[in-house]
Amino acid sequence: MFPVAPTAIPHQATEDILLAVYRLPKGTRLIVSLYSIHHDPDLWTDPKVFRPKQFLRDGLIKIPEYWVPFGMDHRSCIGYQLARKELFLIYANMMRNFRLVPEGDSPPSLEFQPG
Repeated sequence: MFPVAPTAIPHQATEDILLAVYRLPKGTRLIVSLYSIHHDPDLWTDPKVFRPKQFLRDGLIKIPEYWVPFGMDHRSCIGYQLARKELFLIYANMMRNFRLVPEGDSPPSLEFQPG
């Protein structure tokens, strides 16, 4: 639902480039809004709704190329693979040692809270 950071690490254009209809001269600082990508209604069906099943296709996990919480390509987070493995271990240990139940009758709010 929400990326760890709202923006990717700033980059700089190393040459003059044309991005869609915009001309960006060499030296332009580029900041990608990860939050905007992950909440773009052109990419996601109802992006404000938590729907993990959107990553499943024919029973297999299928991650869309525009899901970029760790950046993308060769400029992605250097700790991505380690983070994935650690998250699996943390989750597996939590499921083994605890019984997680929601507090009250309704699930927790998914309303964005900065900070």
